[in-house]
Amino acid sequence: MKAYHWIGLSTLSAFILGWIMVFQTSVSFGSTQVGNTPLTPTPLAVQPQSINSITIPNQINTSSIDSPSPTCYNPVPGSGACYILWQYIYVSASSSQYMISTTVAINHHIQAYVAGFFQNYIYLPYDMLTPGFKVTCGYPGSGVSPNLGNSYSYEIKARDTGGAVSTNNGLVSCPSDIVKVMLPLITKP
Repeated sequence: MKAYHWIGLSTLSAFILGWIMVFQTSVSFGSTQVGNTPLTPTPLAVQPQSINSITIPNQINTSSIDSPSPTCYNPVPGSGACYILWQYIYVSASSSQYMISTTVAINHHIQAYVAGFFQNYIYLPYDMLTPGFKVTCGYPGSGVSPNLGNSYSYEIKARDTGGAVSTNNGLVSCPSDIVKVMLPLITKP
């Protein structure tokens, strides 16, 4: 029943919009005459948009990212939980621009989003990022190294008001850690 009302409202809206357009067209062009000869309205020429007329921001003036490579550590052995952590993340806008946002993604999933407001740079110190982004450590050899655990791709992306986008990406490997669960021994009565 509800779908019927929505379809009816959208059809009614389209019908009213069509009549308004017909009414405006007839009012605009209907009564124009020169002598005894009525003038027929000629449609305005539409200029096609060419791909060459699109302005692309200058690629030289891009925002910059300054951050050391992240580390992956395991604070509690046997838990299977590792953390990816940066010492700091520093992102600056191109000249005469302001920062809009900075995102941190691990394995293509955004883990952090920071927005700027009339500032030339965004600085995320170690204290703001501690303890880091939690990931699974993994079994030995489950990543790119046979002695380490899982490997994760990361991407830091910065945008400024001039349309410049800058990215910093790489791969970080975690130490291997296997979760050990001890089940109690229960005997049958």
